[in-house]
Amino acid sequence: MFSYPLQVHPCRNSLDKIFYPGNKVTKPATTESDDEDDDLSVIDDHGAEDMSTFKHTLLTVAITLSGFTVAYFVDDLQMGEPVHVAAD
Repeated sequence: MFSYPLQVHPCRNSLDKIFYPGNKVTKPATTESDDEDDDLSVIDDHGAEDMSTFKHTLLTVAITLSGFTVAYFVDDLQMGEPVHVAAD
């Protein structure tokens, strides 16, 4: 129960990147005088705009409902037919 938010958070961020791709953050062209400030002006390559409250809520509800739907309908997590080995 307590680990579910830890699973929803990266899933929500991934779905946001897939369905709502934002503009890429580009680093401005540097000049010789900017070389000294490179350590101070680090731009995150994975930066994204803040998610709106509506989009955050919609993705969270969709992930939660799909998880509960799968949990409700799946009663056996076995991935195939069991292999019975005959004893010699």
